[in-house]
Formats: sequence, structure tokens, C-alpha cells
Amino acid sequence: MTIPVRTAVAMALVCMSLAAKGDFATAFQPFKAALGRYCPAKHLDLLTPASLNGNIESFLQSLPDADHQRLDRSDEVKGACVHSEAGVSCQNIGYIEAAARLRLLDALAQSVCRTPVTCEPGKVCNSPS
Repeated sequence: MTIPVRTAVAMALVCMSLAAKGDFATAFQPFKAALGRYCPAKHLDLLTPASLNGNIESFLQSLPDADHQRLDRSDEVKGACVHSEAGVSCQNIGYIEAAARLRLLDALAQSVCRTPVTCEPGKVCNSPS
């Protein structure tokens, strides 16, 4: 039995997408745990990818130049989005994985926890009024 090329390509794309989601969840777990340690009531693991990216950018700007450059030049960041169309999510994961390897994950989580935002499951994350 032969599978048409279109079907095979579609199946491969679905498998790659599922694998990427598994990798995302695995990579995000230590960061989610750190957020849970430092600001559990804020549920910041529910931030949108764009909001999280803004927080990561703020963290990077707060670092000494040497640490900022080590993160930017890490293999995790440089290769994060090579085979992905996940947009900013893959960049976020690249920085999270690099921060973990460089022992900066707790500092990243603490920085994100300083954001004046609180999230609730099933709702939009909001700044205090």
C-alpha cells in the first residue's frame, strides 16, 4: 500500500507539530516551577507568548553585558526557531533553556514575577487597577 505524497507530508507536519509541543512543555516545566516558587498567586505561566517575551527582553536588559551576550549567543537561542513556525514561543523557549543551562533560570523567574500583572485560568492577564 502506498501513501500519496500529500498525505505523507501532512502526516509528517502533524508529527513534527506534536513533537514540538512536547518539547515546549518539557522545556517550559522548570520555568513554570520557578514561577510557582516565586509568585504562585500570580499564575504568570499563563502569560501570552508576546507578554512573556517582553518580560524576557526586560530581564536581558537588566543583566550585565557579559551575561546578556552569553544568553544571546547560546546554542539554545540561536537554534530555537530554525525548524519552527511557532513565532515568539520558540524564541521564549530558547531563552528559557539557555537561562537554565547558564544557571539564570531563577533570576529570570524572579524578574518575570516583578511584572505588575496577575493571571487567572480562563481569563485575560491583567495589571492591577
